[in-house]
Amino acid sequence: MGFLKFKDQKDGNGRGDLHWHRANSDGAPFRANGSIPLLREEEYSEMTERVYDTKHATFDTNNPEEQIHGRTYQDVLDAITAGWFNLLNPREYKWGDNEDGKPTMYVYVEWAEPFQEFTGKHR
Repeated sequence: MGFLKFKDQKDGNGRGDLHWHRANSDGAPFRANGSIPLLREEEYSEMTERVYDTKHATFDTNNPEEQIHGRTYQDVLDAITAGWFNLLNPREYKWGDNEDGKPTMYVYVEWAEPFQEFTGKHR
């Protein structure tokens, strides 16, 4: 998985800061409010869990800077390709006219964003 390009992303969808030091081994960044706990490997396995934020959006491909849920269509494609986000359903494409009356391709996409989070308790 190629998480290097995302290492500067710090916002975990408003639910904490993102920490990337274990992302390659965990398959997702760690999301925490403040600093992350220092745990032994067995404690980490017991006291963290994988959570998912699911999203959906229809992007106007004539507007590459358009952000929905804080992400551009390119951001979503990059994260899916890198193995961070999970594509939930095949993308749907539809031609239409944008606000300026120009023909544009609209793309509807559903994805899940995985994160590791600290549960704060032993299982």
